[in-house]
Amino acid sequence: MEPSSSAVRFCFALPQSSIPRPETMFKRILICTDLGDGINRLVNFIPQLAEAGVQQATFLHSVPLDDDGEIPREDQAAMQRAKALLAPATATPVPGIEVQVEVDSGGAKASILAMVQKYDAELVLLGSPIRSLLTQKMFGSTAGALAEQLKRPLMILRPPVVSTYMEAELRLRCKALFSSFLIPYDGSDSANHLLAELKQRIRDNPASSLQSCVLVWVIEPGSRFPQEDAEEKALGSLAQVQAELEALGLAVKTQVRRGSLMEQVMAAATEEDISAIAISDRKTNRFLDWSVPSFGAQVLRQSWHPVLFFPPA
Repeated sequence: MEPSSSAVRFCFALPQSSIPRPETMFKRILICTDLGDGINRLVNFIPQLAEAGVQQATFLHSVPLDDDGEIPREDQAAMQRAKALLAPATATPVPGIEVQVEVDSGGAKASILAMVQKYDAELVLLGSPIRSLLTQKMFGSTAGALAEQLKRPLMILRPPVVSTYMEAELRLRCKALFSSFLIPYDGSDSANHLLAELKQRIRDNPASSLQSCVLVWVIEPGSRFPQEDAEEKALGSLAQVQAELEALGLAVKTQVRRGSLMEQVMAAATEEDISAIAISDRKTNRFLDWSVPSFGAQVLRQSWHPVLFFPPA
């Protein structure tokens, strides 16, 4: 799928800096913004993204077609405004990171899929696909289909949070975007798939900026384990996973909690020093569809932390 021929593109890159930087499991990222979600503020923090290990960042904005007339047409004025707002991303050269800005007209879903392929993006970063304008204008009813077709991890940022960060806070957030994950773990297929994805990426990037993680096992009423054995079995499973992750160089903490899954995961996220909650799900579209009960959708609805979602196998 090719992007619109009317796309406006800017690119600026410098040779890799001689100063060693950590790598990240996501070297090439696609940052999608509707320019009203706060995500566009990241254009001012390219050095911090580079410090996080990002080597290629592409900013994408899709301008809806102007349908005031009989025939939909490109909204040239809106495209120029978008161009101006995203221009700071390429204004100042930053060694070690290549930056592109893509502004096109038409369907955002097609643009996102095209840009993922064009730049071989390893991660798509976007605002919350539930309440933000990004959903209403860029995704609409296609959110689940987009996630299924991408087959790439998604990082969801809450626009109300990003929009209220002071610049110093946002600099720190960008530097630590991939530094410490909270992982709800229960031994399920989706949880093991998530761990397999993380471990493979760490093996592929030994100097990864991911430094630590917190594994949280929540024992809910009605657990599949007998209540008298639940904690012992959970601790045993967590110890095995902890050893595997520590062998890859991560600092790992484990917790076993009792109570409501969502309440306990959110409590752990508040108490621990993490940069994101990492999750997967059995079906991708359930993560983005509020009409279907899903742990992933609940995390997205309730979490003020960034959420890193790995599509199911």
